[in-house]
Amino acid sequence: MKAFLLTILFTLPFVAGAASFEFVAGEAAVGESVQVVLNVLPGEEAVYTAKAVVAFDEKTLQVSDIKVADGWVALSQPGYDLVENGQIIKTAGFPGGITQKTPFLIFTATKLTDGPSIVATEGTSFILNKDSVNVVNELDILTLGALPLASASLPAAFTLSESIEPATEDLGEITAPINTALTLPAAVISIEGTLPVVPLVITLLVLLAGAAMYFMIRAGRRRL
Repeated sequence: MKAFLLTILFTLPFVAGAASFEFVAGEAAVGESVQVVLNVLPGEEAVYTAKAVVAFDEKTLQVSDIKVADGWVALSQPGYDLVENGQIIKTAGFPGGITQKTPFLIFTATKLTDGPSIVATEGTSFILNKDSVNVVNELDILTLGALPLASASLPAAFTLSESIEPATEDLGEITAPINTALTLPAAVISIEGTLPVVPLVITLLVLLAGAAMYFMIRAGRRRL
């Protein structure tokens, strides 16, 4: 019991102080642009530094006007400040820390195709507290656009079936009737409760032979 209480006491502070990222953006059709804001939510303790690693599909989305939000001091070093190959990496610190939701990264996204365009924070992102401990526990994914009708064109990575019914062509072995008849060993009582005839006869013969041998042995002892 004591160990259980200690586990709760040591776990609660980490849960209460957990931070997260959050995307905020409007809707956009093909050819339209929308401003995307990535917020930092510090949880219940102040956080001072954040690194956002944001991935997007360059075939469906174009990003531009990328900047760190006001109040943050950007860190411009290799591995901490990069925009290439469908990835945005921005790192910055906030003097004095933040204790409430604060914009961190701002950029413009332009849709290039129909269908959904995905923007996501990757697992290498972090949010640090005053002890430089990563307290992020939740990343975020932004979807711009929705799945179109079957007649519309889709990105190469997506397919849309014309039928909403489950496919059954390849389920022959599964949908075939299952034979529930059981084949029992001859010595086992059948399901109906009757004893099998052949094993019963054999058993009776063995018992009679044993009884005969028993009486013959007893008779021989009496003669002696």
